[in-house]
Amino acid sequence: MYVAWLLATLTAAALLGPVAPVGPPVAGGLLGPVLPAEPAVALACEVTTPSTRPLRFRPQVQLTSARVSVRGNLELTRCVSPDRSAPTLRSGWATMRATAVASCTGARQVRGSALITWFDVTGRPAGTSRLRLGADRLVARHPADALLDGTVAEGFLAGERVRGDLVTTSTLLDCATRGVPAWPGKGRVAFG
Repeated sequence: MYVAWLLATLTAAALLGPVAPVGPPVAGGLLGPVLPAEPAVALACEVTTPSTRPLRFRPQVQLTSARVSVRGNLELTRCVSPDRSAPTLRSGWATMRATAVASCTGARQVRGSALITWFDVTGRPAGTSRLRLGADRLVARHPADALLDGTVAEGFLAGERVRGDLVTTSTLLDCATRGVPAWPGKGRVAFG
């Protein structure tokens, strides 16, 4: 059976003529290219700082690096679970505390924690996650980006890696000339 199929395939290929290759040659042989596996994402959410509670830096972030403490809240909304491991989680509220060496262009030596209270599709509390925040060397456009890097230490999604970004309306010029005591922003965060 296999020999008949192989002969029919080769005959059809000969009738069609040569096929021009598309793109550069790739490894993988007859089965096609060998591609790296996409990392699984357990949960992805939009994230914003509430207007009344932006991330606050003490002392304020300036052009030169200095050790700062950070406190604030994050609102997680429109959460989806691509790998279906957390299908009941739809939104969350995070309370965060951290320290970092920060400047207008980035942060490093981030150490801190965050507690997320999760809500389901009906808006009812669905559980919590405790995050351990940490970034030793991170190149970022804003110091707030480094605050969304860590691991879920316990609760929902325990063991998952956390990565995200916050885009802010503050400009580098504003930060460099006046300093930034509070950092409002919005972006995305992924667990997994």
